[in-house]
Amino acid sequence: MKLQLLLGVLSLAALRAGAADTADDPLAPWRSGVNISVVAPKDGRHTIHSYFNTCPESPDGRYVLFYASTAKDGHHGEICLRDRKTGEEKVLATNINAEDAHRVACQQWVSGGRRVVFHGERDGEWFTGCVDLDTVKERILARGQLANWPAGASRTRTSSHYTVRIGIPACTLISI
Repeated sequence: MKLQLLLGVLSLAALRAGAADTADDPLAPWRSGVNISVVAPKDGRHTIHSYFNTCPESPDGRYVLFYASTAKDGHHGEICLRDRKTGEEKVLATNINAEDAHRVACQQWVSGGRRVVFHGERDGEWFTGCVDLDTVKERILARGQLANWPAGASRTRTSSHYTVRIGIPACTLISI
């Protein structure tokens, strides 16, 4: 009886210690049995998957979508796709000037993973573009407008602040 009581107390203490570890470190459940690796290892560049509200993985899980740049500030680069199984990379769009290294080109999956949309600036004009993955052809969907930002929002290159004017629609639907 004393042995069972001792084992019970020790088990309870171990459970509480594990709970304390998790409370002290909310990432504890992900620290073991998880394989973390660089998605697109290539010297001389940095890659950013996108903003916090989009998933870089294709809907079928086969590809990872990211923005890559060799520029020190990360403001000029390309939209790339990497096959997770083979490691093969494909450049979808080049010569993309991004508004900042945090949001980059806001590249994201659309059409069930058949297309990718993004925004950027070329020759002083902001645009929203789309690339069809079957043809790898880029199409400009809108000029003077960023993905996820309303038409008519004023934006300067040196500021990350947007001013939406009264009476401008909150979004523009574009057929892709």
